[in-house]
Amino acid sequence: MLLGSAVYLNSLHNQFVFDDLPLIRDNPSIRNLARLPAYLFAGIDNAPYRPLRWISYAIDYRFSGLNPVAYHASNIILHCVTAIILYLTIAALTGSGRTAFFAACLFAVHPVHTDSVTYISGRRDILSTLFYLLGFFIFLRSRQNNRPRLLSLSLASYLLAIASKEMAVTLPAIFFFYDFINNLSSDGPLFRRCAASLKKIASRHKLFYLCFLTPAVLFTGYKVLIKSPSNKIGFYGGELYIQLLTLAKILVYYIKQLFYPVTLIADYSFNSFPLVTSIFEPAAFLSIIALCLIAFVTVKLLLSNSIMAFAIIWFFVTLLPVCHIFPHHELLAEHYLYLPSFGFVLLVSLLLNRAAANPRWKYPVYTFFALTMVLFSLRTFYRNFDWKDSFTLWSKTVETVPSCVRAINNLGIEYYNRKDYQTAKSLYNRALALQPAYEKAYYNLGNVYKEEKDYERALAMYEKTAELNPANVKNFNNLGNAYAIQKRFPEAIKAYRSALERKPDYAEAYNNLGNVYRSLQDYGQAIAHYEKALTLNRGYSDAYYNLADTYSMLKQHEQSLEVLLRATSVIRYLPSAFYRLGAAHEKTSQYDKAIEAYEKALQLDPGYAEARLNLASLYRGKVKDTKKALYHLRMALEKAPRHPQAERIKEVIRTLEMEKAG
Repeated sequence: MLLGSAVYLNSLHNQFVFDDLPLIRDNPSIRNLARLPAYLFAGIDNAPYRPLRWISYAIDYRFSGLNPVAYHASNIILHCVTAIILYLTIAALTGSGRTAFFAACLFAVHPVHTDSVTYISGRRDILSTLFYLLGFFIFLRSRQNNRPRLLSLSLASYLLAIASKEMAVTLPAIFFFYDFINNLSSDGPLFRRCAASLKKIASRHKLFYLCFLTPAVLFTGYKVLIKSPSNKIGFYGGELYIQLLTLAKILVYYIKQLFYPVTLIADYSFNSFPLVTSIFEPAAFLSIIALCLIAFVTVKLLLSNSIMAFAIIWFFVTLLPVCHIFPHHELLAEHYLYLPSFGFVLLVSLLLNRAAANPRWKYPVYTFFALTMVLFSLRTFYRNFDWKDSFTLWSKTVETVPSCVRAINNLGIEYYNRKDYQTAKSLYNRALALQPAYEKAYYNLGNVYKEEKDYERALAMYEKTAELNPANVKNFNNLGNAYAIQKRFPEAIKAYRSALERKPDYAEAYNNLGNVYRSLQDYGQAIAHYEKALTLNRGYSDAYYNLADTYSMLKQHEQSLEVLLRATSVIRYLPSAFYRLGAAHEKTSQYDKAIEAYEKALQLDPGYAEARLNLASLYRGKVKDTKKALYHLRMALEKAPRHPQAERIKEVIRTLEMEKAG
């Protein structure tokens, strides 16, 4: 526990990076634990169904708001708990505390795990592995102590594991291989021994496997056919042959990363890891030879050291969900190794324990292990600095892999956010030089030109994104937004209609069409399109706000209030909805209800300065409660000391204090 905490301690003050931004910082869904039923049964918007991760983020937010320290601390604690469960599991599996100690220590400090522990979004890997190992540990105890009732707890743990990440679906296969190996007899030809083992499993445990295979098959079908976590269509390189050759190279690369984790990369997208196009490429040929050798050794170990064979099987079986049996949007990633690394640390620890059992090798083994721990710990410690913030992460990635197109593009975004548009443009153009069809770089170039008021070039870039990927409705939506900014409303309407032709249930396009019609003062069409957007997405906050604002523009305040009441009945977790409801109540002189709405917004987000300021204004002007007005003004300053109206707030506080005193 202390070891795992120590190597990650310097990551506590890292910021939100990459997927952390939409998943945590910009995600109102995690800001209220009252959304628990939605997390469990419906998921969140278009995100993969991983409810345990959402719940854990909501708990972090409940106690710390958007302070990254708490989220990093949770990751570290969960990682340490996982290492403890790994220790208990390997101790139960091998009967050796020393083997378990070696394995848990290696797991706790391994540098390849920074992609799961230091990166807050990597919590999916930690949670799924924690419950996966817990399920396997309970399964072991059940088999070893002949206590079948424990298997219900194992099933519960399995369900929690797959509710954290899809890779956990393989746990029944791990159970099967454990039973298969343990039922192998010691005599006779291997084929007959395997057949006999399978027969024993079928006769003794068919009900058990039926219980586990049912959720596994249903979950796999759901993920493959209904809500895939991947947006990848087709094989890498366009051919199964290329994908299989590349997969061989990937598997050997993963093994290399576990043994020699010196060069760590946050992103393996286009050109970071070149595809293999021929079996005669050295990387492909040697990888296939290596995998064949591993397969041969594994079969041999089945006859001589079944636990070592099980360790190798664990590694490859747990990698199956990301082996592109079904095309996956990430070619490879280091965080995929978090669960499979159990097999690696088990195998290495078995070898170390065997060597340490020999008195002659005991101290050299301990010295080697200690040196490895020091080197791994240092590599993890220094890798944490690379994840400090988005700018540091993408700068380091581009430095490590200069041909990584997505990293170059993302670094360009960081410069764009710093208003260094020239550097941003050069990076986007560099990405396009490497991958001319990279639509995101064109879109980002369009954003730069828009900031520079070069609207013609901006439009040309947005048009290029739509041309490159006409199947992506977002490209037409973005193009419509660009036309709307220039008040070229007929072209904007055409672009939004193009998006809707491709995706008739695209609520955002209907909302944006409503905005265009409102700008054209065609309020009837605007209202109709906002309502259509809300029919398609009942939780679409912007559509509610736009609809309410449209009614306000028409001086129809009662209708505006009704819309906001609808909004708060659906999106009860969103502070801005209650803030707007409070403002609507004020316009209709319902001050008690306005205060109630503002208070609700502050329950959801205590740092919501605008809600506090409006409350202070109400208490001062309408309710004549100077004490409460002062409280909310002071809290607004405390929560937002750099508020644009900070000086004005201080002046009002001084005035109220003088009034109160005099």
